[in-house]
Amino acid sequence: MVRVAIIGCGAFAESQHIPNCVAHPDVEVVALCDLRRERLEEVARRFGLERASLVTDSAEVFRRSDVDAVLAATDHSAHLPLIAEAARSGKHLLIEKPMTMTQEESLQALRLVKQSGIKLCVDYNRPFSPSMRAIKEALEEHRTDPVTSPWRSRRVSGFPTLPEERATNLVITINDEIDSYRPQHLDPTRGGGQILGESCHWFDLACWLIDRRPVRVLASGSTRLSHSVTLDFEDGSMATLFFSVCGTFDYPKERYELTSGGALFLNEFFVETAVYGRGEAVRKTYPMQFDDLRAEVPEEGFTAYLAKRALAERRFLETGKMPVLAPDKGHRALLDAFIRAVRDDLPSPVDERRGARATYLAGLAIQSIRTGMPVPVCREALDAFVQP
Repeated sequence: MVRVAIIGCGAFAESQHIPNCVAHPDVEVVALCDLRRERLEEVARRFGLERASLVTDSAEVFRRSDVDAVLAATDHSAHLPLIAEAARSGKHLLIEKPMTMTQEESLQALRLVKQSGIKLCVDYNRPFSPSMRAIKEALEEHRTDPVTSPWRSRRVSGFPTLPEERATNLVITINDEIDSYRPQHLDPTRGGGQILGESCHWFDLACWLIDRRPVRVLASGSTRLSHSVTLDFEDGSMATLFFSVCGTFDYPKERYELTSGGALFLNEFFVETAVYGRGEAVRKTYPMQFDDLRAEVPEEGFTAYLAKRALAERRFLETGKMPVLAPDKGHRALLDAFIRAVRDDLPSPVDERRGARATYLAGLAIQSIRTGMPVPVCREALDAFVQP
């Protein structure tokens, strides 16, 4: 059993960390920490954690002898101090994204983890989503065995195979809703804006999916809100992110489209995937993590999600309460991987180097917007050497 404390009991912890820990057979929640005592009492009561200690000072969490690991969901500016506390106390730590706010902070985090030997896990959860893992597996299979559809257009005789054909290209579309953010998310000293605070997710995901070294970043738009970012990779692959806060959650937030070797791999909001170009199209649906309307709409997939969302909106108008509909973005699977790493002394599933890479790429995107120029990725910065 891994004894866990949770620091920061706000909306995200309430929607993911706390219920996932309560449901995990190898986790005991021994302490909850938040600045608001009344919030702690409410959360403990709601999740049946009356036996957990309720504390308002995070330093007390790290002093406790009955805590093996800490999950932290706080302001981004608090992440490095929490990493330092975890390193000093020998507590393993799952920290929310971004790991740090600057490249300089990342170097400090790398050194702290290396000196202490703790396991630091950054909550880049999307690679742990069942639907995203299916897309990754299908892509790797196609790279190894590039089957094409028999009805595909025939290449003109003598037309050579060009280097660009071997690339993998990714388009990520994010339809976000401005009202879902709080002032601290946009505060440059607390949250850092949405390139750092949100798009770090997709920088990590793009590097994981394409699995090549990024070499250049070009971005436009706003460093704190809507933006587009293109990552170029060493083999000619590209990942383009279009992030807009001018949208609505009446429609699903995320869509992923990969093209590689004459095939297309599609992930629609983690509830349905499709593969085209390898013969007959293959579509697969995935159950949601939380689905209050499963009994009324038992079907799964993208069309079913739209129907459930419409029903949820009607239910809200009738009752004033919004049914919970949450696709499986990999939060539970990442928590499970972190707990196994702590219990069985395995490597962190998303270690400090991946955390540093995402922060570094976010910083380059911000620099690109401010200068209006593409920014090269420095190999020495990406693969930083840190002396403990």
